[in-house]
Amino acid sequence: MTEHTKEPWHLSQDGQHILSRTGELSFAHVAEVFHELDDARRIVACVNVCAGISTEALEGGTAPVLTADVARDAERY
Repeated sequence: MTEHTKEPWHLSQDGQHILSRTGELSFAHVAEVFHELDDARRIVACVNVCAGISTEALEGGTAPVLTADVARDAERY
């Protein structure tokens, strides 16, 4: 299984950085945002809703289907 930065990811307040929480008061820099803010928000939301699904399953098309319940859970991020 491919390792990646653990979820949940967050968008910085200035919208320029994607971050991952590493502790109660600390974050790790995941990526700099070179896209539109709406694109960055979508990237963060997609990563968070896919938590627990392997990259291989996502790439291979064997990931579970997104349900309304999962989508509602993702809204909390």
